[in-house]
Amino acid sequence: MDEFLVKVYGGAGDEVLAYVENFVEWAWIGLTLEGHNIKVLTPSSFKVRTYPNVDLVRVFLYGPFVTGFANSEIWEAADPHKMRDNLLATGDPLPTLGGRNLVRLERDFKAVVWIYLEGKKTSMLLVKVTVDS
Repeated sequence: MDEFLVKVYGGAGDEVLAYVENFVEWAWIGLTLEGHNIKVLTPSSFKVRTYPNVDLVRVFLYGPFVTGFANSEIWEAADPHKMRDNLLATGDPLPTLGGRNLVRLERDFKAVVWIYLEGKKTSMLLVKVTVDS
């Protein structure tokens, strides 16, 4: 599944920079966030910019989790093809978990964000994700 691999380039604070080599029509970017202070997150809390621009960006938010999600379908066992099929069929890439419109992220809790990108083929797609404070 290397064709859908996203590499994190860097970032600081509430910003992440990533790139997709040989972007072919669609990709997923997954992020985990850990609460240090109480923070309320919604899908619109995440501002996604791409260079070049893509046609479609969708943000899906899951959580809060204490522990135990690492080996589940939401993270390490996530299948990008199945997630895309689910998205097209149900509107949610992980319908058994149910995306959230709001997550209250408290200290030591985690949230998972999946960002779906769709657009024209390009040799390099740069992605900047900023989380509103």
